[in-house]
Amino acid sequence: MKKSHIDGDDELVYADVDKYAKMCRFNNCMHQNEPGCAVITAIVNGELTEDDLKQYFKILRANEFNNNKTEYNHKWKNFAVNLSKSSKKSNSNNKSEFELLEQETAQLQEESNMNV
Repeated sequence: MKKSHIDGDDELVYADVDKYAKMCRFNNCMHQNEPGCAVITAIVNGELTEDDLKQYFKILRANEFNNNKTEYNHKWKNFAVNLSKSSKKSNSNNKSEFELLEQETAQLQEESNMNV
């Protein structure tokens, strides 16, 4: 039976699980109870551990969060540039754009709290 990776080996865990994930019968396999899931088969056969799969999901969530955060930062930067360009003009779009960015800020903070 395979031992679980230690916490510092995220890259190894990701590579191990991803290798099996690419062999799944369905491209959108969630590695839960789908037929033909190579990841679940690897766990049953002792080639992966349940902890490996949990760590894999944790890595995927962190990557998704970081991608969303980067996109969010880009939107704020664009908003600030547009705001400074139009500061001499009255622009009602700035308010609605600002409100949307505030909503995204709240959503990212909630996601951040869920990832901790």
